[in-house]
Amino acid sequence: MKPTHLKTIVSLILCVVSLAACTFDTSGLGPLPSICGDGALDPGEACDGADLDGQTCVTRGFDGGELACEAGCGAFDESGCHACGDGDVNPGEVCDGDDLDGQTCMTRGFGGGLLLCAMDCLTFNESACWSCGDGDLNPGETCDGTSLDGQTCETRGFDGGELACESGCDAFDESGCYACGDGDVNPGEDCDGTNLNGQTCASLGLPASPALSCDGSCRFAGCDLYPVVSAGVLHTCGLSATGTAYCWGYNAYGELGDNTTTSRNIPTAVAGGHTFVAISVGDYHTCALKASGETWCWGYNNFGQLGDNTTTSRYVPTLVQGGRSLTSLSAGWYHTCGLTAAGEAVCWGCNIYGRLGDNTGVDRWVPTVVAGGHTFATISSGHRFTCGITTTGVTLCWGHNWRGQLGDNSLTDRLAPVTVAGGHTLVFVAAGGDHACGIARDGSPWCWGSNTYGQVGDNSVTNRNTPVAVPAY
Repeated sequence: MKPTHLKTIVSLILCVVSLAACTFDTSGLGPLPSICGDGALDPGEACDGADLDGQTCVTRGFDGGELACEAGCGAFDESGCHACGDGDVNPGEVCDGDDLDGQTCMTRGFGGGLLLCAMDCLTFNESACWSCGDGDLNPGETCDGTSLDGQTCETRGFDGGELACESGCDAFDESGCYACGDGDVNPGEDCDGTNLNGQTCASLGLPASPALSCDGSCRFAGCDLYPVVSAGVLHTCGLSATGTAYCWGYNAYGELGDNTTTSRNIPTAVAGGHTFVAISVGDYHTCALKASGETWCWGYNNFGQLGDNTTTSRYVPTLVQGGRSLTSLSAGWYHTCGLTAAGEAVCWGCNIYGRLGDNTGVDRWVPTVVAGGHTFATISSGHRFTCGITTTGVTLCWGHNWRGQLGDNSLTDRLAPVTVAGGHTLVFVAAGGDHACGIARDGSPWCWGSNTYGQVGDNSVTNRNTPVAVPAY
């Protein structure tokens, strides 16, 4: 090796050793600049890459999701966050607003309705859903439980019964409905077809011929049943086709005429074998008329209302005295009235308030002529008053008038007939408790008297002392 080369090498080594022992002074350079994207959170950066400075979607007010850093590191990228109410079903939510994740009332086991999302997006609001069996009639349902949409057995063509709803709410269950002709004896029916409900003529207390049968309206036929019937306070009587009288109900005073005081819950033949053409039931007494014009009465007789010239109650028919031949009769409250063939009116029994019309107020034990010389076409005995229509169409009433039932525009009791006000020409009159009604020649109904319960029918409860029109029916 040449001496010059050796010197050069030694010089280089000395320089390297000198450099290794040197340091740089950077104190005058200032802070280093931030570098976005280096994954380190530098001053001035909100975030950098995955370094989010401890922030999450939740800390930033969302319900969840994935928070990210925007490319410039100056703000967070919240597009991956989510919250209830944004209209999207996100993890942890079952629904959000109108987004029900494919669910409906029907997929959740209901019959229909409107499924909603709860405010917290965690549950469904099923309050607007409905099901068969909830008792409400909903779209698509024919009925639901007892909600039958106003339908009944009767509206569906049956005679009665209990309509129900099928379990599927899509049809009515008519098994509880019934109709005449179905072979079953249902409420309101005496019989049905050949089903006589175990009854016979004998069990009904009626003659055995013709045999008991059932008519097309499910009513008993045969057995000499009643073409005439009359009802009183607590008992009823009727006449068979052959004129035999039958009575039933209360019998404390012998008003059933079967020679007992035993009440009867089936028709019982009136004793004596009489044949009658008319029968009228009063309060606790009964009177009937024979074709010969004879009148027979039985029952309570405390005021002489049986007309046999005594006040002895009778358990069997007793002949009315006086010898008058009557063509019609009407039994009232402790009194009886009738008409002769000539239209003469006679009354007997209690005469309190003047209900017998003889201008005295004295009780009469035999028929007594009604004052005034009127010729009557019809007569009707009420509670404590009587009304009749003359052959010229004039309506007259007499007796008690405390509710205006005499119709003469007063409340004064009358011992003799007075004309009903209004000038209406009636062809029929019926005296009731404390009111009366009639039918005019043109068919219009008119009523007057007590109206406590609306019995006058004029859409009020005001007593009327003159006739008022009853609305058409």
